[in-house]
Amino acid sequence: MTISQLPSRRRAWATLAVAGTTLAASALLAAMLLGAGAVAFVPLLGAAALTGWAMSACLRVPTAVVVLRDERPDALTTGHLEALRRELAELPETAHPLGL
Repeated sequence: MTISQLPSRRRAWATLAVAGTTLAASALLAAMLLGAGAVAFVPLLGAAALTGWAMSACLRVPTAVVVLRDERPDALTTGHLEALRRELAELPETAHPLGL
């Protein structure tokens, strides 16, 4: 996946939510199969835990974590650039130390 294809922060949170739901459903399925659970719910939980879209979302978890750990702002706005230019304009002009 290239940098231009990184998901947005909202999509990264959604990916983590789907992965968490898949993990919870898998844990419920395992508990039901190991314990004395109602047999009628096994196919329902199995379908919820083992669907392809949930597994593909789990493959995207590392990329989602990278996106959410990134602390840089999404983009510099015009206001940020104008503030930087104002600060630079306020700096005093000095002579080059080597006289160049």
